[in-house]
Amino acid sequence: MANGAAGTIYYALDLTNVSGSTCTLYGYPGVAFVTAPHGSVIGAPADRSGITPLATITLAPGAAAHATLGVSDVLISNNCIGHQEQVHWVQVYPPGTYTALYGPLNMLGCALRSLVTMHVSTVSAGWVA
Repeated sequence: MANGAAGTIYYALDLTNVSGSTCTLYGYPGVAFVTAPHGSVIGAPADRSGITPLATITLAPGAAAHATLGVSDVLISNNCIGHQEQVHWVQVYPPGTYTALYGPLNMLGCALRSLVTMHVSTVSAGWVA
């Protein structure tokens, strides 16, 4: 995904219905950096942001929804000096679920729980190109 703001990197979070039944999503995914799948959280989880209104997304089997994750480039942030940590995984809880999904992500993150460096949008229908 294109990076449109100085100091922010954007990632597409695509969620695909892999079941044989229709499902619905509503709201924001929960997102955090983690040490490994099922590992410890690194830093603060993503804050909710965006201008997309909340809507119920209905996904047929094989259909997708997406959200956008914006991550501040902590290399330029003076607030995180001495607390930077290499991140290899991101944890995503689709809206309304209690089971996390994990994806590889290789970047420098901030281990401070008091400094929010990520923002996530609400889910929308379709894929991100």
